[in-house]
Amino acid sequence: SAGEDRYRGYRRALEAHAITYDERLIAEGNYSQKSGYTAMRILLAQAPDAVFVSSDLMAFGAQRAIREAKLRIPEDIAMVGFDDIPEAAIAEPPLTTIHQPIETLGFMAVELLQEAINQNHGVVESRVLPVELVVRST
Repeated sequence: SAGEDRYRGYRRALEAHAITYDERLIAEGNYSQKSGYTAMRILLAQAPDAVFVSSDLMAFGAQRAIREAKLRIPEDIAMVGFDDIPEAAIAEPPLTTIHQPIETLGFMAVELLQEAINQNHGVVESRVLPVELVVRST
């Protein structure tokens, strides 16, 4: 799943920079604002100075939890979301996020599905698309 891919990427980045993995710095959610809020409330006990949130919707919930804790974004906690939904640009503060080419992703998914159906082999091919960091205020 996308969440598992992001988690594996996080683990690889830690290893690449010789940073010890700490499970207390992970809080799972279901890509909703509510789960982002709940996860951030858990993470605040660890006093993070930065968080990567698996979706922009979750990031909006996390922002609310941070504000309720009387902390400032990005001064106290920096944040990066994922998806680059239109609301990310007008959030307060505007959300730094990872942009993925959704249209290309959809096109490729249909293309791969048609290929699997036409060839009747049922094998699903995995492809990785490039993403882009969209730096805003968080």
